[in-house]
Amino acid sequence: MMSFLSELRRRNVFRVAAAYLVVGWIVMQVVATIGSAAGLPDWADSLALIILVSGFPVILFIAWAFELTPEGMKKTGAAEPDEGFRPVGPSDYVLIAAVIVVIGIGGAQFVTRGPAPTSSGAVTASRDLVDPVRPAAASIAVLPFADLSEAGDQEYFGDGIAEEILNVLARIDALDVTSRTSAFAFKSQSALSIRDIAASLQVRHVLEGSVRTSGDMIRITAQLIDAETDQHLWSETFDRARNAENIFAIQDEISAAILTELTRELGLDVDTNLPSTASGGTSEISAFDAYLEGRTLFINRNYENLPLAIERLEYATQTDPDFARAWALLAVAYGVAPGWAFSDRDYSTLSGQASERALALDPDNSLGLTAMAQNASDGDIPDWALAIELYQRAIAADPNNATAHLWLSQIWRDLGFHDRREESARRCLDIEPRYGVCLYDYAAAALSQGNEGVAFERLLPLLSTQHAESYPAFLGVTARSGRDIVLRMMLRETADFLPGSNSRWIIDDLSRALSDEDYDRQAARLRFEARLRDEGFEPGSDNYITMTYLLAFGAYDEIPLEEIPGWWFFTGYRGLQNSDAAKNAVIQRGVLDYWRAHGFPSQCRPVGADDFECRFEDRS
Repeated sequence: MMSFLSELRRRNVFRVAAAYLVVGWIVMQVVATIGSAAGLPDWADSLALIILVSGFPVILFIAWAFELTPEGMKKTGAAEPDEGFRPVGPSDYVLIAAVIVVIGIGGAQFVTRGPAPTSSGAVTASRDLVDPVRPAAASIAVLPFADLSEAGDQEYFGDGIAEEILNVLARIDALDVTSRTSAFAFKSQSALSIRDIAASLQVRHVLEGSVRTSGDMIRITAQLIDAETDQHLWSETFDRARNAENIFAIQDEISAAILTELTRELGLDVDTNLPSTASGGTSEISAFDAYLEGRTLFINRNYENLPLAIERLEYATQTDPDFARAWALLAVAYGVAPGWAFSDRDYSTLSGQASERALALDPDNSLGLTAMAQNASDGDIPDWALAIELYQRAIAADPNNATAHLWLSQIWRDLGFHDRREESARRCLDIEPRYGVCLYDYAAAALSQGNEGVAFERLLPLLSTQHAESYPAFLGVTARSGRDIVLRMMLRETADFLPGSNSRWIIDDLSRALSDEDYDRQAARLRFEARLRDEGFEPGSDNYITMTYLLAFGAYDEIPLEEIPGWWFFTGYRGLQNSDAAKNAVIQRGVLDYWRAHGFPSQCRPVGADDFECRFEDRS
């Protein structure tokens, strides 16, 4: 045996085998690392391994039979009688060390690699090791009721019925009720089973139903399903005359039946005396119809739907002047109209009058308080303290009023209390996880606190919603950080707010204005506004488009203070922080007066009797 090992040693078989092992491992690492980038197919690394393994015995045979000499490859001769076992040299130690390293790294890779992916790319694991998260037993989603009417024109009615029931159930602390936004996302997903929908929403129970109208009659069907067992816990069909009294009674009966059934099944300790959906309602079916239709249009508001929502809500309040909920929603619709660039009426005054009427009819109407708070924050000098108090009252009246949490968040934004802003935006998302404006506000809150990385991560969920944004808080930071593609995608979305099919020319103009230090912004702005007019858009007619390009071109002192909020705390725009324009905005909008009366935010402090300064940190 020793003579055979000596012969292997003499013929350099060990050296060749070790060298082949090291080189082969390096080849496999290179193929695995650059395979995708080089366009190699998925089986390339397997082919490389087969070739290397197949070549191993061949290379060993060559090492045994031949030797490399100065004259070329020659057959290995027999050993001389006195040629013993040669001592190990430095090169052998290097080769031995390389083999040990390869074996160590290879072993570590084998031990730490994850389970092999399945054909669908999912990781497989033992059933005994996987404990899937089960939804809470006391959890429920209320799906929009399907419109089965022959004319197919009652979708808004089915949505309204479901939302009324959802709002009642959401007031019960013992129940985990999925938000309207999340549940209604499955409105058109007819191919999905109830079990699929429940799994996606992470709920145990699902309420689904349908509405069908025929003349003066209505049929409402509802069924409560345990998604885990696919068992129908309760179902009922209601055939009634189509009037508001009957509709409210049906909604209340469905809510009570659901709570009774869940209490029996789960042993919930809750008060089964639920508030009636008729609270603040109407006895006029045409007014209720108009209210439901207006609410659907308002929730899905855009430049077309918002005027239609106002029209339907005005009809509801004219038909029944004592319809408190219609007055409250109309007040909110009036209140947001200026932000959508509608200026044909005095919407702020109309909002105040409508909210006063709603609160006169129902002093604890949460939406009426919300509208009143928004009205208090309008005007040349907002009453910040009153607005905050009214928002807090609205939230106390209905903790699930996501709009009140959102608008309170925006008040904290304007006042510079970014930690409170984040808390309110987070609460809004707890209620409505896919509420686009709340998603944006939550991301921008992190940006205001200097956490740029967190802010951009929080933006990601926004991109899968229908929310459209012009990203005024993000454009400066995005340009400064060199995220050119992200910047251009944001500007592309901004461009789509403009009329016409050729609006994306603004991307190059604004991108350069935001990124090029040597750009003549004043001259560029004149050209920009002239082209806007040529394209049929009057500069200043849309507040957010106006703010976006004035920020980009550095014209901070021309941003309309009374129409565009919060920009004075934006980061990333050269020269904006602590600029005269920003300071003037803080003073003129009464922010400094609020600070003096209620305390300064953490990043700002008074300087002397009449001045202040704020510091802005980058904690990304």
